[in-house]
Amino acid sequence: MKEIRREEIVSTLLRFRAGKFYKSGGVWVSKALSRKMKGGNAARDKADWDAAARHFREAVAIDGTIPHIWIQLGHALSELGDHEQGLEAYQTALLLDPSKGECYLHIGRRLAEDGDFENAIEAYKSALPFEDVSASAEQEITALRPSFAAFLRQKETVKAIAADIRPSTVEGRDKIVSEEATLCFDVSDLIAHFRHNKFPTGIQRVQIEVVAEAVATCTDRVEIFFFVDGVEHFIDLDHPTFTLLATLCKNDDQEAWTAARDGFFARIPFSQPYLPPHGAIVVNLGTSWWMYNYFLAIRNLKRERDITFVPYVHDLIPAIKPQYCVEGVTIDYNTWLVGVFFHADAFITNSTSTTRDLTYAARVMGHPLNERNVATIPLSASFSGDDEGRVLPSEALIRRWGLQAEGYVLFVSTIEARKNHEAAFLAWQALLQKNGADAVPPLVCVGKFGWLNDRAMSVIAADPSLSSKIVFIQRASDLELKSLYRLSLFTVYPSHYEGWGLPITESLSYGRVPLVADNSSLVEAAAGYGVVFESGNVTDFVEKAEKLLFDTKFRAERERQITEHYHLTTWRTMTHEIVAFSDSVKTSKGSLYEGFPKTLGGRYVPLKLHRDRSIWRGIASGEMYRVGEAWLWPDPSGCRIKPGSAQLCIPNLGFPIARIFLHVRGLDSKSSTFSIHTQSGLVFSSTMNGGQGMWAVFDVEVDREGCACFEIRSADYETIVMDHGGSPKHYAAGISVLGFCASDRDDHRDRLDFLEAAANNTLENVGAFAKSYTQHWV
Repeated sequence: MKEIRREEIVSTLLRFRAGKFYKSGGVWVSKALSRKMKGGNAARDKADWDAAARHFREAVAIDGTIPHIWIQLGHALSELGDHEQGLEAYQTALLLDPSKGECYLHIGRRLAEDGDFENAIEAYKSALPFEDVSASAEQEITALRPSFAAFLRQKETVKAIAADIRPSTVEGRDKIVSEEATLCFDVSDLIAHFRHNKFPTGIQRVQIEVVAEAVATCTDRVEIFFFVDGVEHFIDLDHPTFTLLATLCKNDDQEAWTAARDGFFARIPFSQPYLPPHGAIVVNLGTSWWMYNYFLAIRNLKRERDITFVPYVHDLIPAIKPQYCVEGVTIDYNTWLVGVFFHADAFITNSTSTTRDLTYAARVMGHPLNERNVATIPLSASFSGDDEGRVLPSEALIRRWGLQAEGYVLFVSTIEARKNHEAAFLAWQALLQKNGADAVPPLVCVGKFGWLNDRAMSVIAADPSLSSKIVFIQRASDLELKSLYRLSLFTVYPSHYEGWGLPITESLSYGRVPLVADNSSLVEAAAGYGVVFESGNVTDFVEKAEKLLFDTKFRAERERQITEHYHLTTWRTMTHEIVAFSDSVKTSKGSLYEGFPKTLGGRYVPLKLHRDRSIWRGIASGEMYRVGEAWLWPDPSGCRIKPGSAQLCIPNLGFPIARIFLHVRGLDSKSSTFSIHTQSGLVFSSTMNGGQGMWAVFDVEVDREGCACFEIRSADYETIVMDHGGSPKHYAAGISVLGFCASDRDDHRDRLDFLEAAANNTLENVGAFAKSYTQHWV
């Protein structure tokens, strides 16, 4: 006979003593509880949800420790439309038994039905490790965020990560940093690049090299973070992962790179929100034009964490030379430029040319810069890995493209209009016609195909003899690129405009003479060791190219001067300069609202997304008055709010009580109720029909710092689709805030023009930052 364990005997005795003779969901229960469950199940099978809910409520009143009864109660309540109570039932079941993965799935569905997509996705993520609901959770996630589909394909990695999510990096961040502030590098631009590209271009290389040096030399005070489209918060990037990606992206091991990148991106949806420590210095070495809520995030960090914000400005080309950019890039850049002068505590630039352009744009827009708040740190750093000298360039590496040492001229750049490949192709065409094909070496163009390159490519298409002398290389590892530089005759860089011109520095670092145009920062980057031709003068380009091609003594003498006298700055030195300047800014930065408009003078401030190819004096954006995380990014008409309290804070008001005129619009699909709250409590509430606009008028006390702050709460939400980063995403959206006017409550004249314009529907005539009132600059 099978031996009966003592524990089983004790359990059976206790069960009999408690009168539990019946089973429900595999659990022994009392007769009374079993009867309630049978009644609830029968009602459920008939879809009599009122009766089912009543029976299940009575069941949990008898014994509230059994998870599956709470789940059944949650189902019944959800079917009755009582999502709040249904959600609480599922959450109770989960507390009683965390292994009930289905609870996460049900919680996610309830949240999604209520339009709270962000929290719904978090619930679905938690369901992924459970085999019985994993497939359903994947379907729900991809339905809400199609961009997550690529992550979820890495199923085994995803499940392992979801089962062991790293603790939030927010913990332990409430202590003030003493002595040296933490340096937090924002590498969002680099991570966005890695999603679709392996090898770094100029801006990505700067981020990789500087952050790598910072990690190596200032490890204890360096943190790295990023933002990705589809995840609505910043994410921490640990040092080992950054180092791995930064190393693999530059070599030719495609298999290792793909595995590391895919594993990294699979972890992103499961990462906890990142917040920098109090008093940290946030340095952005890349770009953030494509993040429409970026400055909202920076403002929130300034308010909550007292950060110092220092962006690195690579160039102002979209604003200075918009003809060389597609319209969307120029508009996005100008949107960023409008915001950056209100949020940056200081700037770092890569050349005196960029500093000059930044100063000019700031002056035009009405933001005179203090020279102490701008550090020009030239980008004259050596090529990555040169100092180690571990692997030398090799002629064998360039033979794959049919090249031989000193048998070609090199042009490293993305193939786009600004880089002026057209001039290079016309120059090579002229060289061929004048000197013959045997005398002219190939022009090797290394770089991806970019935008607006039709004119350049048409030069080749129209001349078969020229096409045989042009070699395109779209992908090259660091070692291959080093070999291409070292073994070339010389390099060319005829760009129309640059912030620096890193290929010029790289050419000099390998002792090769760069032939450059005489504009922007190119002559500065060449440092007196290049050969310069007049911009736009192809004849001069051809003559200087012939000098380098056929006058071997001249070229050799230039190479000798470069080898003996050209001074390279190491990435380590450049990093130390960035760190030292950022530390100095920390001690002298101003308040968050320093530099914001002093008074709005009864003008109307729209909250719509700034979308213009031009900038002008006094330009600003109403988005900068938004506070908190309950805002979607602005659209061309206004800004929708998320579930929660969306805050507006209007600073620098010179009166004690502000009369606020808030312009709002209701939901598109149904009526909606909203309310306005201040520290004193509720000050306004109303209901709007679908698509209806209205004005909410109320008073707000101005605080000691001159700010009038209030919260906007939408009681109703609808699902909308917003396209950002190239993929549509579903969001829960409340009412839309179109704009506002803040005036002195006790000065009726302060708002007369505004009231007239509002009555006549001519608000553009009283726009606070409109072109018509200010100097216009294109």
